[in-house]
Order: sequence, then C-alpha cells, then structure tokens
Amino acid sequence: MEYWNKGLTKNDDTRLLKISKIMSKRMKGENHPFYGKKRPLLSKMISGKNHPLYGKHHSKESKEKMSQSQKKRLFENPKLIKRGKLNPMYGKIGERSPNFGKKRSAETKEKIIEFLKERCS
Repeated sequence: MEYWNKGLTKNDDTRLLKISKIMSKRMKGENHPFYGKKRPLLSKMISGKNHPLYGKHHSKESKEKMSQSQKKRLFENPKLIKRGKLNPMYGKIGERSPNFGKKRSAETKEKIIEFLKERCS
C-alpha cells in the first residue's frame, strides 16, 4: 500500500513541518475545541461508545510497530525508565502494595507461569 507521504515525517519533509506548524497555531487557546470545557465533561464525551476506537482493535502489525517504537524511545533516552527510588512502586511491599491481600486465580497463575517460561527460554 502506497501512502501519500511515503513514510516521511515532519522531521524529514519540510511540507509536513510547515503544515504541522500551521495546525498547531490553529489549535491553540480559544481555537481549541475543548477550550474552557471541564475535564469530567471531556472524559464523558469521549468514553465508551463515543470513543473513536470503541469496538475496534489494533492489528498485530500495529501492535508490533508501537512496541518497537516504544522500545527505541526508551533505549535512546534511558532517563524515561524509572528504576529504584524513581519508580512509583519503589518500597511498596507488604501492606503498602496495591496487590496486598488479593488472591490470584489458578488461571492467572498458569498464565504467569507460561509467560515466564516463554520469557526465560
């Protein structure tokens, strides 16, 4: 399938850069469709059946492409990976853990075991 921009992005193509700057200016402040609207109202407006992706699913190719993009982004900027004290779950063990007192079903345990087998092999 041929795309009109042949895989170029606004960083590669001056036409796209010019268009994106124009669109950015048009959508600022009072020109933005959500300007002055409250967050709860916005979330109701685009939740459930009103959401553009409601009932739709990403293809395996799309998921793989998004995964590779995210991996590349994190590899190029390791500061985005929150480790140690920067991780929001750091030190949350025992009663402070959000999963404390919750029991996993046998099916969930099997899924975890399968995942770990695949990951470690």
